[in-house]
Amino acid sequence: MFDRKRLPPPSTLPPPRSPRYSSSVLLGIPPHTHTHTDDETQFGVSLIDEGLIERFEKVTGHPAHPFLRRGIVFAHRDLNLILDAFEKKEAIYLYTGRGPSSEALHLGHLVPFMFTLWLQKALGGCPVVIQLTDDEKTLCRSLELEKAEELCAANIKDIIAVGFDPKNTFIFSDFEYMGGEVWREIESMRERERERERERERERERGREREERERGRGGERGGGRELRNKKETGKERIKTHFFQLFFQREKKTPTHHHQGALYKNVIRIQRQITFNQVKGIFGFGDSTNIGMVSFPAVQAAPALPDTFPHIFGENQKGARCLVPCAIDQDPYFRMTRDICQRLGHHKTATVEARFFPTLQGEAGKMSASDPNSAIFVTDTPKQIKTKVNKHAFSGGRATVEEHRALGADLGVDIPWKWLQFFEPDDAELAQVGEAYGSGRLLTGEVKARLIERLCEVVGEFQQRRARVDDAAARAFTSVRDMTGLMEGKVFAAKGGPAKKAGKKEGGGGGGEGKKTSREEKREEAKRSEAEAANKE
Repeated sequence: MFDRKRLPPPSTLPPPRSPRYSSSVLLGIPPHTHTHTDDETQFGVSLIDEGLIERFEKVTGHPAHPFLRRGIVFAHRDLNLILDAFEKKEAIYLYTGRGPSSEALHLGHLVPFMFTLWLQKALGGCPVVIQLTDDEKTLCRSLELEKAEELCAANIKDIIAVGFDPKNTFIFSDFEYMGGEVWREIESMRERERERERERERERERGREREERERGRGGERGGGRELRNKKETGKERIKTHFFQLFFQREKKTPTHHHQGALYKNVIRIQRQITFNQVKGIFGFGDSTNIGMVSFPAVQAAPALPDTFPHIFGENQKGARCLVPCAIDQDPYFRMTRDICQRLGHHKTATVEARFFPTLQGEAGKMSASDPNSAIFVTDTPKQIKTKVNKHAFSGGRATVEEHRALGADLGVDIPWKWLQFFEPDDAELAQVGEAYGSGRLLTGEVKARLIERLCEVVGEFQQRRARVDDAAARAFTSVRDMTGLMEGKVFAAKGGPAKKAGKKEGGGGGGEGKKTSREEKREEAKRSEAEAANKE
């Protein structure tokens, strides 16, 4: 196993990013520099130790990801319970997301999706849900709705190019999943009915021709009556379709059950949170627009499995959710964990990582407005080389002689920090760190190694991205029946016995068959009235 002692300890984490109401501020921590030990004591997260890594490898049968071995993903909440559930074949899923604010992802965006993809494979191909918060970017960045949707569509294709599989991955935008998908379905159904009507008209025309021929031979007019019956059948079909679409939800297929599921959970969550709570957690003030005040519930809802009935089945609360995220999002998911308990769900589990630093250093912020702050997935090898050589902050010394004597300051050196994310060979990385820290390697040599690795990562990504078209995107974003992923999985009810997927209690997943206290009182009153009448 990789020897973490040969590398310097993870650097102290930077303060949260500063732009007003960005995701990192919404999901932020108090603005002060702190260490991983501070996180353990202040936020109550548990550090991922060697014992947990070894158990992960034993339970999943997969060697630990470099991010785990190198302390990049260093903290968790209830990861041990996720491993317990995996051993028991209980239903689990991963939830992550992206706020579409740029036309292309940069490497800081790419890293969490790379780790999520690895987790999905290690956890037996469990479902992954990926939320695109185009609504939040419209609220906090003053983007027009059309622009937010445009960026969202481009970002979805970038995410797909990481390597996800549509069989077990559902990607959705808040604008679409909150209601747009319903109207697309209605319009599609209308178009199908229009095509049927055109076909009926063509058949009626053929029928009239047959009728004329039969009339000439003295035949009976049976064709017209048959056509009228077919026309009436078509009308009845569209009436029945609309009636089932809006009123008979219990008769729908799993692909229809999603309608309103996200919004219903948003409302349930909003009822549990006071304005004082969101002010304390997210720093909202009197000038904050009301959309931003209510938005945290939208981002919390995907952590509840009944938000996705087309994956887990209707009213199914027994699946456990694991969220890969950065440490600055921990206060947000602490709030989400409390909500889960109140609504009868398992607490959301998290695995938490330290930040991916900008080229200029830990205190900077990657931004599309500053192309030199990051490497984007659209960059050419020449652009990558220029950015790293000119803008990557170095921990090397002022002169070669001083560097040979003292070695590089690995605590601030960005090329070294980035190699920890992208160098796959543990032994090679340890060798570079030892040589660079002792002064045997110069900054230019380390930057050259980084440029080579980044060109490989970005080049492979661009090849996959070229194969992602609109049809491929629809395969991930369409609401389809994915309940087959739950075959053989156990849904462990919170505080109750586990049950197999597909089985319902009391005649239905929505609590049908169980009498409420009000119904029991009514029945008791009826019995009392009947007894009184008998006595009279």
